[in-house]
Amino acid sequence: MRQCVCGVRIRSRDNLCPACLAEYGADSAHWPDWVAYLVREEQREADRARRHREYALCDEVAAGAIDDRYPSEMGPAAIAAAWAMIREMRGE
Repeated sequence: MRQCVCGVRIRSRDNLCPACLAEYGADSAHWPDWVAYLVREEQREADRARRHREYALCDEVAAGAIDDRYPSEMGPAAIAAAWAMIREMRGE
């Protein structure tokens, strides 16, 4: 989950909450500078977190800390753990 410029939690794919979208519009070219800046910073942070997760996973695989088999090959506990991680990444 992300945070809108007004502080409200929004979906990861959104830039603004419905109230701010109504106030500032969907065209970022017409947003006040401070709104555009905060939205860019929020996106940078989301991108940084996404890249960090990918690199961390690669590092753990390279170090042998993660088994490269599919969860279905490792049993019910691995499947449950995989679904829990997916739910966490989705913000559910």
